[in-house]
Amino acid sequence: METNVTDAAIGSGEHLHKSCFINGQVHTAPTVIVNATIRVIVGSLGVLGNTLVVVVFIKYKKLFHQLKTTLVVNQSVIDGFVSVLLVMLSFLTRKLHGGVDGVSVELYCKLWLSQIVLWGLITSSTYNLMAISVERYLAVVHPLRYKVSFTKTKLNVLVAVIWCFGVVFIASFVVPTTGVVHGTCYVSYFWPSRDAARAIAALQTFVNLLMPILVHSVCYARILTTLRMRISRVTQEDVVASTSHTGRTGVSDVTATTPGVTTHGKDGNAGTGSPMSTSTADARAAPVPTRSADRKRSSLEAQNEKATRNIVTTFAIITACYFICWIPNKIYIILYFWGEVSTFSGVYHATAVLAFLNCCVNPIIFVGKYDAFKTGLAMVFRCRQRNG
Repeated sequence: METNVTDAAIGSGEHLHKSCFINGQVHTAPTVIVNATIRVIVGSLGVLGNTLVVVVFIKYKKLFHQLKTTLVVNQSVIDGFVSVLLVMLSFLTRKLHGGVDGVSVELYCKLWLSQIVLWGLITSSTYNLMAISVERYLAVVHPLRYKVSFTKTKLNVLVAVIWCFGVVFIASFVVPTTGVVHGTCYVSYFWPSRDAARAIAALQTFVNLLMPILVHSVCYARILTTLRMRISRVTQEDVVASTSHTGRTGVSDVTATTPGVTTHGKDGNAGTGSPMSTSTADARAAPVPTRSADRKRSSLEAQNEKATRNIVTTFAIITACYFICWIPNKIYIILYFWGEVSTFSGVYHATAVLAFLNCCVNPIIFVGKYDAFKTGLAMVFRCRQRNG
């Protein structure tokens, strides 16, 4: 059996526990301490930020009537759990004493030190973000299909599948390749061959990077095209409505003021039954849309379009930030497996820190970009001030 230290590339993306369980105790290196400190800081920020997002979206749900909040709340809940695990894995990796039996050590190694829940939830976060992009795509491009596809029951099933998929996917190859040898826990270490390890690394790259890029790109490209067409159509309708209104008003005014045209009288003028008098009466009786009604309709449509564009822009930025945070780490992993880099150096740890930052960046984007969220956040703080 070939043994490869593939902790970073396959399971977690970090090599934090290579020194665990030597003589029954956990030993840490300076690099591990630095990484743990960063985890605590990032995790704490993630817990606070994502908790605030959940509170705003649940408490002021009516503000987000144009958006299915289930997936957004689920995104923040997943990222919040990831943040909690970042902190827990820094503080709660306890020492084991010599009396602990082999089964307990093996389970502790495979289920806790392997970090399968942490990295499984990160995968779930990736696919929940994809689900949000698909949801936005259907809402904008195929609104009729959207009403059928995203019912409450289907959304709940989708959320459950997303949570399970991530953990099952990561556990399927991390647990079999993780084990304890002479008191040391080796995470994603035991592979039948280097080719097998490379195949799993390629699969992970496809599942967690390439496929999400493809789905997000297609969805937002179609959304952008549809929004542009919709804006153009609304503008043309406004021009036509304005022109039509002006034309009707002009005809009515001219008819009403034409000399010699009356609805009664006989000397040289059109009589009561004349075509001219009938036309004039019809023109005056016909309902003419008022300018205020046209403006109100146009204003409402403009507000809806603005809100839709704001939602799409917000989640497009969130998606872009996800890839900015994760692409460097994934590239380093691929380079490691193909022998281009041989160690997990400071460059790698920098990519890992950037990746972890993704769990706390979404609340910042909501505050900076999403208008409805900013309104809800202001309402939360006003409530706190009144209660205080």
